[in-house]
This record gives sequence, C-alpha cells and structure tokens, in this order.
Amino acid sequence: MKEFVRKYRYGITMAALLLGAVAAVVLAIIYLTRYLGLSSNEGCTLALSGFSAFLASVYASYTHKIEKVKLFHELFKYYNCRYDSYNGILNSIVKDEDKDEDKGVELKYSDGSADGDKLAASRIKVVDDYFNLCAEEFFYYKQNVIPEDVWKSWRAGMQYFYNKDKRIQDMWDLAFKENEKSYYGFTIKDLLRDNTPTKSRA
Repeated sequence: MKEFVRKYRYGITMAALLLGAVAAVVLAIIYLTRYLGLSSNEGCTLALSGFSAFLASVYASYTHKIEKVKLFHELFKYYNCRYDSYNGILNSIVKDEDKDEDKGVELKYSDGSADGDKLAASRIKVVDDYFNLCAEEFFYYKQNVIPEDVWKSWRAGMQYFYNKDKRIQDMWDLAFKENEKSYYGFTIKDLLRDNTPTKSRA
C-alpha cells in the first residue's frame, strides 16, 4: 500500500484536489442560491467560474512541477555523464598516479609559494572543467531544481577532492579568489559548508 501511494502520489493528490473542488462548487452553489438570493443559473455561473479559475491555477502549478522534475532528470543524467569523464583523472591525481606525466606545470599556491609538485597541463584542464561543473550544479541547486539531498551528495564529492589533494585545493582557492564572479555565486563557503567528506561521489 505504501509503495502504491508513493508511486502514484501526484495522481492521488490531483484526484483529492479535484474532489475537494467539486465539493466546494456544490457548496458554493447552495450558498449563492439559498443565502444570497441568486437564481440557480447565476449561482452555477459564479461557482463554475471560480472552479475554472481554480483548475487553471492547479494545472499551471502541476505543469510547472512536471517541467521542473523533467529538467532535474535531464540535468542529473547530463552532470553525472560529465562527472564520469573527470572522475578517473581526478582520482589518479589524488592517488598521485600522475607523477610520471612528462609535461608538468609547477603550481603556484595562493600565498605565492611553490612546492615543486607538477600537474600535467591536461590534468589542470580537467580540474578546471570539474570546477565549472560544480559551479553549474550549484547554480541549479540555488534555482531549486537540484534537490537538497542530491546537492549534499555532490558537494561531499567536491569536498573529498578538495581535502585529499593540496594541488586541487590550492587551484580551487586561487580560482575562487581570482574569479569570484565567474562561478554563478558559488563561493568557498558554499563548498566547505558542513565539510565532513568521506568519499568521492558515486
């Protein structure tokens, strides 16, 4: 029974609203004709006009809900595909499997120092692309398209990479510092909120 309710909850909600609206129309007709002295035709016309306006409002709300869910599913699939294309390289950076790359770039940290660690240019591009992906996900989260639980899962994955590798961490710090307005309002505070990462996102 619980599974049935969960699966058809939107349809059940719409049916309940419709039945409630029909009952309201009947009561409105009774009130308008009996207590306000309107004729049956006048009472029916007013009640049905209100009912039509109510249905239009419910339909618009329901359509918006459906479109929002559809957009979320499209974004969820699209973002996970993009993440999958970065995940292997990000994990290889974290595990120091990129040390043998023959073309590296010495990374300058946000305090102006350099520690000699080299990250290949191709790796740097992947990290930059991942930053942009995270900013896009944050934007749609703030637009209430990405649900809270999904965003928290994704953010935990961001925190995992941020905490696991000094090079990624410092690149991100520097990116936020130099391009504060380029990440759709996404800031270091948003990234590190409830910062208790345990693993990369699935």
